[in-house]
Amino acid sequence: MNQQLKLVFQTFQANVERALDEKLKKLNISYINVFREFKVPLSTLVEIALEISPTCLMTDQKFSRKRHLVVPRQLLCYIAGEMDYGDSEIAYVINRDRTTVIAAKKTVLDAL
Repeated sequence: MNQQLKLVFQTFQANVERALDEKLKKLNISYINVFREFKVPLSTLVEIALEISPTCLMTDQKFSRKRHLVVPRQLLCYIAGEMDYGDSEIAYVINRDRTTVIAAKKTVLDAL
């Protein structure tokens, strides 16, 4: 894809995302509700987390407590939990144990 077309696409995508954000806020609907309604698979949630922080699920970063790695994982755990995925299932997908998932969900809840 040439550079100019790529820039046009990125601008369009940003405008669509901004419009969607505004519409959801007006309707008082959260992304979690949208994800739940459309039954977004856990693998898609993982892809979203990786777009936010491409290294957040790498095994060599497993024990890292750096904020830019931990926060996307915690949000992934929280959102997946809100969508009724089990702690063990989430843990398996993100290569952690279920107690880490439980702690991550609690951390996000406490921050809200």
